[in-house]
Order: sequence, then C-alpha cells, then structure tokens
Amino acid sequence: MATEWLDLCISYAHSLSGGLAFKRTFVYISDRAQLTHKNQTLKMKRTTIWMSFCTACLLISLVSCEPRKAITLKETIAQKERVAYKILLDKNGPESKKLDLLVKEDYPGALALLNEEEQAFNGLISSLDSLSVDDIKQGSALKKAAIDYYAALKELYTYDRIQIAHQDSLSGLKGEALYAGQQKILELNKQKQLLFDKVFEKESVFHKEQESFNTANNIK
Repeated sequence: MATEWLDLCISYAHSLSGGLAFKRTFVYISDRAQLTHKNQTLKMKRTTIWMSFCTACLLISLVSCEPRKAITLKETIAQKERVAYKILLDKNGPESKKLDLLVKEDYPGALALLNEEEQAFNGLISSLDSLSVDDIKQGSALKKAAIDYYAALKELYTYDRIQIAHQDSLSGLKGEALYAGQQKILELNKQKQLLFDKVFEKESVFHKEQESFNTANNIK
C-alpha cells in the first residue's frame, strides 16, 4: 500500500514537472513571438520614418530646384526700379535738381542736369540689355518689356530738353512772337502727353510679362 502511494506521488510529481516544463516552454515561445512582433513593428516604423524622410527630401529638392537663374533675373530687374526711383524721385537725384533750376529759370543749368539724367537712364537700360536670359522661360520677353518701359521713361523725361530750349528762346519776345511761342508750348505739352500714354502702356506690358514670367517659372 505504501509502495502504491509512493508510486502515485512520484507519478503526480512527474506530471507536475511535465506541466511546469510545458508552461515554461509556452511562456518562452510566447515571449519570443512578442519579441519578434516588436522587432517587426520597429522595422515597420523605421521603414515608415525613412520613407517620410525620403519624401521630405524629395519635396525640399523640388522646392530648391526652383529655377535659380530665373529668380536671380527677377531680383536683378526689380533692383532697377530703385535705380529709376533715385533718378526721378530722390531729392538729390537729377530730376529733382533739374526742376529746382527750372523754377529759378536757370535753363542752362537745367539742361546740364538733363544730360546727367539721360546718362543715368542709359546706364540703367544698358545694364538690363546685358542680362543673360539663356535657358530661362519667358526671360527674353521680360527683359524686353523692362527695357521698353525704361526706354519710354527716358524718352518722356528727356523730352524736357525740347521744352526747356523753347522756353529759353522766349526770353525777350513780345507781341505776336511771344504769342506764337506760347502756342508752341501748348503743342509741345500735347506731344508730351502722348509720351506719358506710352509710358503707361509699356508699364502695363511690363507688369503682365512679370506675371507670365512668375507663372512660367513657378515663382510665388
């Protein structure tokens, strides 16, 4: 009886031992499965991050691939507006000084400043003409529009040479000669108005070409 009881205890112990081994094996397999799943998840996350990084780099490269030459051309032409401002509107520019001398009826001095003003415009237009537009979409059209606009401004403001010379010729005139001279001033003013209209026309074309240039080169 004691022997049977001992065998039963040993058998029970073996069963417990086997069950514990099975549990340990199950836990081990479960842990390995979880670890494998975590590794796969980590790899997927790394892959996702890498793909996101590559996409971001691609987008950055596309943005950075905005035509650099086109942007440089646009900025260079924009700088010419500041040059024109100094010529025409700056208090120390030739146009402002010329007007001051005209008020004083210093016609020779005004004509000298007009020559300076013309040279400044020549320099501006020459610098535009020397710009390279090779391989730049709408570059030639924009360059031409800019040159035409500033050439029209030059023509308008240097037209004062004719008006100043005529005004100077009226000195000492009287009677019918003076009247005829004054009528001539009216004719010259009408001609100058046509030059104003031409400037507005060229300015409009210049503005449209700037918009077309930005669109063609994807410049915001």
